[in-house]
Amino acid sequence: MKYILYPSKDSDEICKYVVSRYNQKIISFEGNKNATHYSIFDKNISVYDWLSAIINSSIIITDSFHCAAFALVFNKKFICLKNNHAQVRFTSLFKKLGINIKIVEKVSDIDINKENYDINKVNAKLEKIRETAVNKIWQIMKENVKIKTHQNIIKQKLIIMFLKGILSKICSIQKIRKNNTKRKILNILGIKIKLPQKKCKV
Repeated sequence: MKYILYPSKDSDEICKYVVSRYNQKIISFEGNKNATHYSIFDKNISVYDWLSAIINSSIIITDSFHCAAFALVFNKKFICLKNNHAQVRFTSLFKKLGINIKIVEKVSDIDINKENYDINKVNAKLEKIRETAVNKIWQIMKENVKIKTHQNIIKQKLIIMFLKGILSKICSIQKIRKNNTKRKILNILGIKIKLPQKKCKV
């Protein structure tokens, strides 16, 4: 499989060399030669076609970080071409996985003895990364639920306080005591309503 975002004369020579060496048909996914920040591909090619090409290839030639990442996920042999736009992403990924994959610029950089990498080591590292990622996502989800719960409680309290504030302005209860009786007078917008009286305890 050939998946090159920024094709050049050197990348063409590398592809020709690899094709002649493996003596197999090449499946090519061409990047947009005129773009520097994105790639345009045939609309008839789906993501499934792209992934299928990675899975079924004997070797992959790419300058794409994502293609290299999928090659590692599927334990495929690949040649990593230099990408001036994102080279640090390759080096940081390889370092994270504990492998040393050479970044190739020209045919003479290809080392036949170093095309393979420790698949078991990569799979073990990827498993730990997946576990860490899932745990972080789960933790964030739980924290988010707590935050939303607290926000709902705060909202409810604020609404109650707001309603109490309004009610205190439009109505009030006045307590009066006369002789041995207690009475409450409800005042709603200036209208006074006498509530049932109670006898005071002696």
